[in-house]
Amino acid sequence: MESLKREDWIIVIVNSACETAIVYRFYGNDTEIKKVLVRLAEEDMKNDEENVVHRINNIDDVEVADNEMTCDVYYKEYTIHYKAQKFDSLQIQKK
Repeated sequence: MESLKREDWIIVIVNSACETAIVYRFYGNDTEIKKVLVRLAEEDMKNDEENVVHRINNIDDVEVADNEMTCDVYYKEYTIHYKAQKFDSLQIQKK
């Protein structure tokens, strides 16, 4: 069951063709965060529409597990992975 409670989330976007990640912090409930993931994926798909092999169509395409949500867009030559994780569930390691 989706939570209506609004919480802090970290969203990470990783493109397999690059060695970098984009990190965002959002505040929202489960449905709002799913919508953010779909919107981010839609924006990326517009940049390379002709090479999309597997797309994200709506929030039903977002996979949900305990404290995280994920979705992937597959292109002919690469994949973009989107992951949202509740901020308070992050395990931060100190050196």
